Amino acid sequence: MAYQKAAEALQNELGPPYSAVENLIPEPVDGANPDLPDWHWDKLPPAVRSGIDDFVAKRVMPPLKKELAKVDKLKTPQEMEGFDVDLGAIVNGMVAQMDKDPVGFLDKLFQTYMAPDDFSPD
Repeated sequence: MAYQKAAEALQNELGPPYSAVENLIPEPVDGANPDLPDWHWDKLPPAVRSGIDDFVAKRVMPPLKKELAKVDKLKTPQEMEGFDVDLGAIVNGMVAQMDKDPVGFLDKLFQTYMAPDDFSPD
C-alpha cells in the first residue's frame, strides 16, 4: 500500500506526460542554426558523449554526493521485510559507477529498461 501511494505521488509529480521535458528537445530553424548533432541516445557523437560526461562530472555529481551524504537511511543498514539492507552500499555503488563513466552508466540503465527499438523514434 505504501509503495503504491509513493508510486502514485511520483507519477503525479513527474509524469507522464513529460511535456515539460519534451518542450526542451531542440529543433533546428532553417537557415538560423547549424545542424544539430544526432541526439538519439544510441547514436550520440563522441563530442556530445564527452560533453555529457563533463556536465555530469561538474554539475550533477557534486550536488548529488552532497545531498546523499545527508540521507540518514544510507548511513546504516535498514530492516526491510525481515532482511537488513545496506542502502548506502547500493546507492554509493551506483553513484561510483556514474561518477566513473556517466554515459556508460546511462547506457546500461537504458539497455536494462528499454528494448533496442525503443531508443530512437525514427
